[in-house]
Amino acid sequence: MRYDLNINWLQTNIQYLKVSVNLIPHSSYLIPFLAQDVHNYFKFSNMNTELRKIIICMKEVLLGEPWYGKPVLTILNEVNPEIVFKKFHEKSHSIIDLIYHMVTWLEFTRQRLEKDQFLDHQALEWRETNPAMHTWSNGISQFTAETNKIIEILNNATDELLQEKVDYREYNFEYLLNGLIQHNIYHLGQIAYINKLFL
Repeated sequence: MRYDLNINWLQTNIQYLKVSVNLIPHSSYLIPFLAQDVHNYFKFSNMNTELRKIIICMKEVLLGEPWYGKPVLTILNEVNPEIVFKKFHEKSHSIIDLIYHMVTWLEFTRQRLEKDQFLDHQALEWRETNPAMHTWSNGISQFTAETNKIIEILNNATDELLQEKVDYREYNFEYLLNGLIQHNIYHLGQIAYINKLFL
């Protein structure tokens, strides 16, 4: 059987693997998915074009070479853990608030993909952070793990998923998944900015 390999897909996954080995302890969440991706690519080489584009974009933003600059995990690992709870004023969000807010939307997306009936998403959107529980390391680990759980689900789905309506929302999964990518980039910019201001 002849496969027309997608060069962008291969380059993204090679970069994904190369960088992940330098991100201990977070690399344990990343490496297993490359093998699964290779299997799925050959299995569906001429299918799921739109879904593959979203998966590639998610990986580029997380750990690749996105057009806008540094990927999420590179910037998060540059943050000084000593300043993540600091705020400019009482009503502003800290870096720890932002990372767990991002985690909440990842959890929401995963739960919708899994058809989980958990509904208490709004109550957690800006959760109260406890320094004993919501550490910076845990935040990065949860962000990485949730992202890769979503990628794993998408690797086993087809393009038809994208047109399915998201439970409890008035939009489909294509809108949600692209919005999630944009959401991560938006808050990543805030995290990078706050980190620089406190240097």
